[in-house]
Amino acid sequence: MSKKGKSAKSSKSARKAKAPARRTARSLMAVAASAKSGVKERVASLNEVTLAASDQDANVTRALDILGNDNEPAEVRMAALEALQTASFSVVAFAPVRGEYLATLRKVATDPNAELRESALGVLARNKDGFAQQKLLEGLQDPGKALVPTETALSLLSFDPHADAYNVARRIASAPPSDDARQEALRLLSADATSAPLFEKLLLDKSEKREVRQLSAAALHSIAPKKFQKRARELVFDPSEYPDIQATSLAAITNFSDPEALANDEPLLKRVDSLSEKSPAKVKQVARRFMTKFKR
Repeated sequence: MSKKGKSAKSSKSARKAKAPARRTARSLMAVAASAKSGVKERVASLNEVTLAASDQDANVTRALDILGNDNEPAEVRMAALEALQTASFSVVAFAPVRGEYLATLRKVATDPNAELRESALGVLARNKDGFAQQKLLEGLQDPGKALVPTETALSLLSFDPHADAYNVARRIASAPPSDDARQEALRLLSADATSAPLFEKLLLDKSEKREVRQLSAAALHSIAPKKFQKRARELVFDPSEYPDIQATSLAAITNFSDPEALANDEPLLKRVDSLSEKSPAKVKQVARRFMTKFKR
C-alpha cells in the first residue's frame, strides 16, 4: 500500500475514534470520596465535578462530608470547598443545603489548617455571617485567638462593617502591627463618616506615605465630599505637593465640584492654566482636561 493510502486510512480511523466518555457526577464523587484514591486523583475529580445542589443530591452531602472531615487531606478539602462554592452561585437551587453548608464552613473556620480557615472565613464574611464576624473581632481584640493575620481579618470585616469593627480598626490604625494592617484598618474606616477628621489629618500630613494619603483622599471624598473639595483646592495650590496627590485632587475638583463656581474661580483657573503648561506629566494631563472643560 502506498504512503498516501496508509495516510488516508489512518486519518479515517482517527475520525472514527470516539472521544472518551465524560464521567458522571456520581462517578467523580465516588473517586473523590474514596480514601483508596490518590490525593491528586481526588482533587482532579472534585475540580471536574458539577454539583447539582438540592436536598436529594447525595453528591453535595459527600462534598460537605469531605470538607468538614479534618482527617481528610487539606488539598482534597480545599477542592471540595471550591466545588461547593461554585454550586452555591445557583442561589435558588442551593437553598435547601445552604444551612448545612454554612454550618460546615463555621466548623472549618477554626480548623488547624490556615488556608482552610482563611477560605472558610472568607466565604462566611462575604455572606455577612455573624459567627465569622465575632471570630474575626475576637482575634483582633486578643491576638492569641486570631484565626487569620490582622490585615486579613480587617479586610474580611469590610464586607459588613459596623461600630465594633470601626472601633477595633481605629485602634489598629493608631498602633498597627504592620503597614499592611494599618492600610487595611484605614480601608475599613473609609466607610465610617466619623473618621473624616482622621482622613483629613492624614491627607494633609506630608510625612505620611503617599499610598496612605491617596487612600485618605479617596476616603474623605466619599464620606465628607465638601471637606475634601476644600482641601483638594489647597493641595492644587501647594507648589511643594507630590504630583500624584495634586493630580488626584485636581481630578476630584474637575469631576465633582460645582461647574458654575469653578468657571468663576479666577485664582483656580489661573493656577490650573499654569499647571497645564508647566508641571509633571500626570498633573499636566489632568490640568488640560480641567481647562478644556472650564475655560471661557
